[in-house]
Amino acid sequence: MYSITLGGSHGKGVFDHNSDYDFRMYCEKMVDKEVRKQIFGEINELCLVWKAKNVKVDGVFLRTYAEVDEQLDLWFAGKGKLVPCVWTIWGYSIL
Repeated sequence: MYSITLGGSHGKGVFDHNSDYDFRMYCEKMVDKEVRKQIFGEINELCLVWKAKNVKVDGVFLRTYAEVDEQLDLWFAGKGKLVPCVWTIWGYSIL
């Protein structure tokens, strides 16, 4: 089982003409490295097609449901910790 969501400004409904699309993928069980490589290769090809149509896609981020549940449990218990991400000035965390 898997799901795909739209995050960022589009997901919140506060986008403008400069906004990109931020997709999130969630899965029951993480697929092996070679399958992930193939899937993300196909996604990157689609991103290039969309870019040619002036549609900006920030990327697709993959997590398992268990990883999300674990992080939510920590946050609801008051033990969640912000984890800065080196690839963005904003940083992201589960909440």
